[in-house]
Amino acid sequence: MGAVFIIQGLLIYIYGFDHNPPHIHVRSGEGEFTITLQTREVEGKARVKNIQIVNKFIDEHLNELYEIWDKAQRGEKNRKNQPIGGHDMLTVINVEYEGGYTLLCEFSDGVRKRVDLTPLLKYPAFEELRDEKQFIQFGLDQTIFWKNGADIAPEYLYDHGHAIA
Repeated sequence: MGAVFIIQGLLIYIYGFDHNPPHIHVRSGEGEFTITLQTREVEGKARVKNIQIVNKFIDEHLNELYEIWDKAQRGEKNRKNQPIGGHDMLTVINVEYEGGYTLLCEFSDGVRKRVDLTPLLKYPAFEELRDEKQFIQFGLDQTIFWKNGADIAPEYLYDHGHAIA
């Protein structure tokens, strides 16, 4: 599972080797739902506002989402490709644990930022990481990931971090 995007507190995923038709998984504070890319059929419980947010996201990135879907079904990771939005690839090249749920991240553009991930712990993908013993067992592969499958888009870390000298 790879996080494709985080938008307004919604975690959007595409699973590798998933069933057709092409769709995305969306996790919110209330649970998980799916939306098909073509017909926009929703499966699972979701607030109308969240469906509207995700549909707008799909409208803006439909071709890219299909490309990511195709790669995921072949077992390829999206991290090696251009991220959604077509911007230069941003990666995390070093990470250090700072205590609590805070990490010090160094990015591919040379910027270092302190990122408090406490706000993410309310989402189902990060529930297990409330246990600090689990939280500190992260790995680094162009972004931060954990053994439970949770990972965080480098763009989220960059946007929510505080630059340090």
